[in-house]
Amino acid sequence: MTSNANTTFESFLNNWIPPVLETQTEVKNPITIKEGDILVAQWGYEANNVNYFKVLKRTKTFVEVAELNAEYVPGDTGIYDGRYVQPGTTWKHYSLWADRDSSSASRRDDGQPIVFRRKVKTHSDGGEYVNLCEYAHMNLWNGRPQIDYNHH
Repeated sequence: MTSNANTTFESFLNNWIPPVLETQTEVKNPITIKEGDILVAQWGYEANNVNYFKVLKRTKTFVEVAELNAEYVPGDTGIYDGRYVQPGTTWKHYSLWADRDSSSASRRDDGQPIVFRRKVKTHSDGGEYVNLCEYAHMNLWNGRPQIDYNHH
């Protein structure tokens, strides 16, 4: 290959293929969790369980959240026994998650939220998430119904 051919090939690479390091290290808008946000947790082995939580308070390293009831949304999921769900407007009156935090009640029948606290973590891309428990985490809800096939 001649020197001119090398220059042409390098020019091609520089113009048509973006530098890999710049693409991999650039974080445009990392997700940050704030008060009022809705978080979603999807978990399960043989089922896809979906739980929604509202952020009631945010500190630098923690969030206080309460679980919302899920509402069913009409539509064909294409999955046997699956349904679309989205966050409802009422608090869940029991919580599978709050009893892991000794300061929280796991059941309330007065319509008030069951509030519990979790630590905010950071993904490698700079976005934030919250560990719900050892096998599930909460991410910022994308505003679209999620597929649930556990019907809780």
